[in-house]
Amino acid sequence: MAPLLSPALLRQPVDTAAIELMSGALTARADQPTRIALTGAPMRATLTEGGETRTLDWHASHLLPAGAELAL
Repeated sequence: MAPLLSPALLRQPVDTAAIELMSGALTARADQPTRIALTGAPMRATLTEGGETRTLDWHASHLLPAGAELAL
């Protein structure tokens, strides 16, 4: 269900690319401004930008600025 909710939060077609994590961790850096949606079973999500880290809300979309790091 989560891969279907993400495109809705981003106002994109349902065949938009998605990454689904069943367990484990993911760290990703945005090379350019990138909009993401966090859906599915809640996990801890943080965004680090300019040396400051903040927690991201789940079941929401977020803009990752270029150079920011997302950690799940």
